[in-house]
Parts: sequence; C-alpha cells; structure tokens
Amino acid sequence: MEEADEEREKELLLEQQQQQQQRIPKEGEKQQKSSKSFSNVKKKVESGEKQERQKGFLVAVEGGAATLKGIMHAQERGQVFVSPGDEVYAGMLVGLHKRPNDLPVNICKAKKLTNMRAPTKTITEGLVPPLKINLDLALDLIG
Repeated sequence: MEEADEEREKELLLEQQQQQQQRIPKEGEKQQKSSKSFSNVKKKVESGEKQERQKGFLVAVEGGAATLKGIMHAQERGQVFVSPGDEVYAGMLVGLHKRPNDLPVNICKAKKLTNMRAPTKTITEGLVPPLKINLDLALDLIG
C-alpha cells in the first residue's frame, strides 16, 4: 500500500511540475521560452521516439583559426556557426550541412599567396554572417 502511495505522489509531483511549466504568466512577468521546448524534448525521450535528422553537420577536419576562404568554401555546403579568426579544433561542429549526412570541411584552409593579381570578381563575393546558436536551437539540433 505504501508503494502505491509513493507512486501516486510521484505522479502528482510530475503533473504539478508540468503545469508550472505551461502556466500563463502574470502581468509583468516574462514567459520562459525554453520550458516549453524542453518539456517537448522530455516527452519524446520518455516515449522512446527517435527522429531522423533532416540536416547533418559540417565538421572541422583540422584545428586552428578559421579563415575567410575556408568559411566561403563551407558556406557553399550549408550554414556556418563560426566567423573568420575564430579558433576551431578538429572534430568541432562548425555548421549545418544541407543534407542529412555529416560532411568534413577544412575551415582553416588558407589562400595560396601568388605574385599574380586577383580578378575583381573576388571582391564582390560576400560572407554571410554566422548562425548564432542559443540553448534552444542547440537542443533542437542535437535532437
């Protein structure tokens, strides 16, 4: 009988926590955005659902400082998380791939120096700002 009471007490505590996460904020309060997405992740984990990733990751092949040329090359294959000059390490996730598989990229690739003039075409190429990652997005990406 004590086991049944303990089990019921745990269920009530869990229900109370879920209601607190989903409650409507009072006037002047800010609602936390992360609680709702975390409870959804928690439900999926408890139910045993496994989702296939829609996008893979761009993975750094070598460590060092990210270069403009390496980032431009990686942007052709997906969205990048790093800026030029950021330190990366081998195996670091540096971006989202357009396809579901992971793709190794050399984000530290340096431009070869020559004595020749570069065409003006390279001046007009733009660098897309890196994708800023917050906790909610990181949890969604991890799945």
